[in-house]
Amino acid sequence: VAVTTDGTVITTNKNTNSEYSAIVQHSDNAKTTMTFTPNAGYTLEYTSVDGKVYSSQQIMSWGVDNSIKLDHKKDHVVIAHYAIDANGDKIPDKYQKRIIFKVNNGTWSDNSTNEIVRYVTLFDSHGNWSETGTGTLAYADIPTGMQPAEGYDSATGKWNDVKIQNASTTGVSFTGTAAETFTYNFDKIQVTITIQVENGQSNPAASITVFDYSNNKTTILFWPNDGYTLDSVTVTDKNGTRSYTNNGKDSNTITGTSEYLGKTTDTYTHDYTANMTINVVYTPDANGDNVPDKYFVCVEYLYDNSYTSYQMIKTP
Repeated sequence: VAVTTDGTVITTNKNTNSEYSAIVQHSDNAKTTMTFTPNAGYTLEYTSVDGKVYSSQQIMSWGVDNSIKLDHKKDHVVIAHYAIDANGDKIPDKYQKRIIFKVNNGTWSDNSTNEIVRYVTLFDSHGNWSETGTGTLAYADIPTGMQPAEGYDSATGKWNDVKIQNASTTGVSFTGTAAETFTYNFDKIQVTITIQVENGQSNPAASITVFDYSNNKTTILFWPNDGYTLDSVTVTDKNGTRSYTNNGKDSNTITGTSEYLGKTTDTYTHDYTANMTINVVYTPDANGDNVPDKYFVCVEYLYDNSYTSYQMIKTP
C-alpha cells in the first residue's frame, strides 16, 4: 500500500499468497496506524515489519487485532500474511487438527445424528503454533449421553478407539494435522432362544442367538416322533411363563400361538425382545387322529362273550 504524507491510501496490491505489503513514505506526521483486513475465510498468521516477524499470537497478546503502528519518518516494508481459517476461530487451520465424532445405530444426547467437529490447536515446546506440535482435546469436548436406536443395546455402546473410550479428565493428546474420526457404536440387541422338545424334534435343533431385531419375529419348526402329536407349548421370558395347550377340541390349532401344518410340522412364531425358553411337548397319539390320547376314554364292547371291540371317545 502506498501512502501519502497525510496517510491517504493510493493503491493496494495483493499476491496469490494473500500477503499484503506497504511502503510508507516520509511524513511530517509522527505516526499513523494501518489496518490489514483478511479475505473471507482467512485469519492473520503473521506480520513482518521491516523484516521483523510478529506472529498473530504476539499481536493479539498486545491487545491489537491485526494492526501495526508505523513511524512516518522513514520508509517501511510491511507484510501481513493470512492463512485459511475455515472454522473462524482466528487460528490458522494449518496449526489445528480436526476431530470428527460420529454416532452409529443411535443418536447424540439431543437426538441429533449429525457429525460433531472439534479443533485441536497444536503448539511447540515454547507455546507457539506449530504444524509438528502437540495439542490436547479437552475432556468436556468429547460427546456424552448417546442413546441407542430401537433394537440396539445401550449396554454395548462404546467408542471405536480406546484413546477416546478411556480418556481421562485431563483430555486427550494429539499430534499431526491430519483429521481423525471417532465413532460411538451400539450393537444390536442379542436374543437367545432356548429350544426344548419332548418326544419330537425342532429346526433349529438347539439354542439360537438372534441379532436381527429390525424384524423382531422368528419362526421355529417342530415335529413329533412317530406315534405322538402336539400337546402344549410353554414360553418363559422376561414377562414370566405362558402355556398354550392343545385341549383336544380342535386338532388344527393350539389356542393363540401355533398352527398345525399338514399333520407333520408345527410352527411357533413369537415377538422377542429378551432371552426366552420355548418348551414343546408331544404326547402319545396311538390312533393317529392328531389329538393326544390323554383326551380320550376307551370304551369296551362285548358281543356274546366271544368278540370284543374298542372305541376311543373324545372327552368334552
